[in-house]
Amino acid sequence: MILPFSNEVGNVLTLSGLKIFSGLYKDVPKTKKQKLSKTMIDLISLAGIILNAAHVAAEHGETAGIVKGVGIILIAFVIPNLTFHTLLHKFGLRRKSWQKLLFGLVLIGILTGLELLFEYYIVEKLHSKKQ
Repeated sequence: MILPFSNEVGNVLTLSGLKIFSGLYKDVPKTKKQKLSKTMIDLISLAGIILNAAHVAAEHGETAGIVKGVGIILIAFVIPNLTFHTLLHKFGLRRKSWQKLLFGLVLIGILTGLELLFEYYIVEKLHSKKQ
């Protein structure tokens, strides 16, 4: 459930400004270490999307799995890539690192909730069509 959001967790940790997470998930990696770190986190995230879609497909059928996969891509990749950086920077101006981190984790929690609602909706629609 949280694996598809691994890239956003890495992004939030990096943007929090906490020194320990410096360079963990750079938007534009410059060093080999940053490139490897970003690639590995993206790999975990994409594997999470695939596993979630496969799980739904195994439980509720191929169509549900495909819809779930597309939905997760939108919720875990497209929406955050278009909004997270801006939201964290606007909120983060003159904020402490832990406040940026908390705000980012709340945003990830909201997206995770959205993903769960989306899956519930898919399953309910499929069950109502079968009846």
